[in-house]
Amino acid sequence: VYVLGAIIVLVVAVAIYVFVFAGDLIKTAVERVGSDATQAEVTLSKVDLDMFQGTGGMQGLIVGNPKGFKSPSAFELGSISMQIDTDTVGKNPVVIKSIAITGPVVTYEKGDGMSNVDAIKANVDAYAKKFASSGGEAKKEETGGEEQKLVIERLTITGGKVKLNAGVLGDKTLDA
Repeated sequence: VYVLGAIIVLVVAVAIYVFVFAGDLIKTAVERVGSDATQAEVTLSKVDLDMFQGTGGMQGLIVGNPKGFKSPSAFELGSISMQIDTDTVGKNPVVIKSIAITGPVVTYEKGDGMSNVDAIKANVDAYAKKFASSGGEAKKEETGGEEQKLVIERLTITGGKVKLNAGVLGDKTLDA
C-alpha cells in the first residue's frame, strides 16, 4: 500500500511538473535541437502553453547565422501563436485552427558560394539524414503506420521584413 501510494504521488508530481514547466521544457528543446540542426545559435525568449485550451505561443525566436556569415541572425520571429483543435490530437490529421506570426525578420546574406539560408537548409538536411539513419525513419516502416498529416486552417503573417546583405553592397544592408 505504501509503495503504491508513493508511486501515485510520484506520478502526480511528475504530471504537475510537466504542466507547470512545459514551456521551459519546450524552450530548452527548441534551443538545443534548433542549434544542433541549424549549426547556428537558436534562442527563444518565452513559451506560453495551455494544453487544456489547445493554445500556445512563443516569443523572441532567433536563429543565428552559421559560421562564415557576418549578420547576427538569419531569422527573427517577434511572436508566434497557435491554436490547435484538441479533439484531433492523437488522430490523423491533426488540425491546427490558426497560426499567427508577428514581426518576422529574414536576413538573406550572400557569402562565398552560398547564402546563409542555403547553409542553414543544408545543415538541417544533414541533421535530418543523421536522425533518419539512427532509426527515426525505420520505426515508421516497421510499424507500417500511416504518415501523420497536419492541416493548418489559417496562417497569418504580419509586420514582416526582409533584409539583404551581399558582398556587392559592402557593409550596407537593404531592407524591404
